[in-house]
Amino acid sequence: MGKQKISEKVNQEDDENGNRNIAETEYEEGLKYYKGNGVIQDYIEAYIRFNIAAATCTEEIRDEISKFRDEVAEKLEKGDLIIAQKESKLRMMRM
Repeated sequence: MGKQKISEKVNQEDDENGNRNIAETEYEEGLKYYKGNGVIQDYIEAYIRFNIAAATCTEEIRDEISKFRDEVAEKLEKGDLIIAQKESKLRMMRM
């Protein structure tokens, strides 16, 4: 499934905690940083955003979003991946 189709699914999903809004925002921001659309391309930030989106989305689309996160992870050096993982955990703890 393409990135656009996932975005449509993210937009359609919701739960009683408002997680759709978090997942939707983080997924769309992840795409911006992944592609460099309107921002400087930043794979670390893209990974962080996709990871948060995967953690807050519904089960139905989690695997698909996780694939994008994993695709970004392959582009990162090991040290950068560790930084991205730690930062995404910190941000999720603040939510």
